[in-house]
Amino acid sequence: MTEVFFGIDGGGSGTRAAYAPRDGAIRGRGAAESSNLTSYETLAAERIVAAASEAARAAGADNGDLARIFSASHAVLGLAGSNIDAAAAARVSARLPFGSLRIVSDSETALAGALGDADSDGALALLGTGSVYIARRGGEIFRLGGWGFMGGDQSSGAVIGFEAVRESLLAHDGVTPRTPLTTAILEEFGGDAPRLALFAASATPRDFAGYAPRVFAGARDGDETAAAIIARALSALEATLAALCPERSPRLFLLGGLSGLYAPLLSSRWRGCLSEPLGDALEGAILLARGERGGG
Repeated sequence: MTEVFFGIDGGGSGTRAAYAPRDGAIRGRGAAESSNLTSYETLAAERIVAAASEAARAAGADNGDLARIFSASHAVLGLAGSNIDAAAAARVSARLPFGSLRIVSDSETALAGALGDADSDGALALLGTGSVYIARRGGEIFRLGGWGFMGGDQSSGAVIGFEAVRESLLAHDGVTPRTPLTTAILEEFGGDAPRLALFAASATPRDFAGYAPRVFAGARDGDETAAAIIARALSALEATLAALCPERSPRLFLLGGLSGLYAPLLSSRWRGCLSEPLGDALEGAILLARGERGGG
């Protein structure tokens, strides 16, 4: 019989874990580096176990108890990239010590947490380093996006930051006017465009996403390049929401590091639907885990 539950949230910026006994109340939390399957498959299992071990220890477990606890557990893992590569999810699953487990997208656990249960309807845009959109209607899950930096991630921090770097190189070449944003980015690299280009060639989505808050700030301050980037990102966000929820505007949650920056920019249709989440992705993972094992 399952004695405990683990919930895992593996996004682009890090891995978080929650440990809960059968009553479902989270007793401990842990963290590790990213376990995004698209970017870190070979490290994902190690990082998941590290975060889960820390969560169990935070709840009072000794290192000698971990093997028994893991073997008597059921885990739900919300992992970024699991919607793209089912084979990678299976390979990672085989290296994990949990007694039983299910891997879902990190958006599914986030939606369950925001709704506060595993059954009611609503929609969510997860807007951080990457982006993904998900809705539940009548018990059925609908997803859009989540294709990763090279294939999608519309309105994400990575795409916004990438566009800022690209616009800085265009401004250096005189193709577009220089603005305070592009000038500042170039100056970070000593005004040396080849250095900036080398950075862009090797940068990770997380590296690019580091520029996103500055782009939002620049747009607020009237920087033309920043404003154009944010206008494109906002248009993509609302177009995706309309495709996800074509018939009606549901209870809507914006989550992720950029959510607070986007919320006041939404049109009235979507701003009027915004709701405060009842819980986070770890609580959502625990809710799903308990439901799957008759724990609640």
